[in-house]
Amino acid sequence: MDGDAESYYFRRQIIEMAKLHDYYANCDNYKSWTRVVVYAEKIFEIVFSIHGYGHSNNGVMVVSGFTFEKIPSEDGSESTDAKPCNQDLFQFNYLEEKESIKKRFNDWLDESITFALAEWQRTIA
Repeated sequence: MDGDAESYYFRRQIIEMAKLHDYYANCDNYKSWTRVVVYAEKIFEIVFSIHGYGHSNNGVMVVSGFTFEKIPSEDGSESTDAKPCNQDLFQFNYLEEKESIKKRFNDWLDESITFALAEWQRTIA
């Protein structure tokens, strides 16, 4: 996504999550994200971002997940309050076996989506 019109999307939230988890989100060499948007009375988003871990190019990547609501204000802006989807980040590196990464990631993603949907349910209750 670097260099395109969407490369800055979610930058603030990605940095917020990095600070919360006490690391530097390195988006210099690689950054990508995907999201699920739930349109209801309010717009609720679940975002997963993949990027480098730390200041150097050390071969460690991390996936962070967060949720937020878009709540329109009277002046036309939207306020967001990002919350993590998981207590932990998902970390992997180039030395780890692909199958191990996939298994761990699937477990982490299941837990993260469950938490995110519970957060959405809380917002509509």
